[in-house]
Amino acid sequence: MKNNIGITVAAIGLLLSISGPTLFEQNQFLKYTFLGLGVLLAIYGAYKADKERKLN
Repeated sequence: MKNNIGITVAAIGLLLSISGPTLFEQNQFLKYTFLGLGVLLAIYGAYKADKERKLN
């Protein structure tokens, strides 16, 4: 069975980027911190998944 850590990281990043602005509507710092963190994790997860796919 393949190790799908890249897809998992990308999914967590998308979850953070969607739920962050919804959960922290009042606090602008937390809202945009979670949004940025989610986007960065999604990009890194997609890169990692592509790298894993090319190795197999």
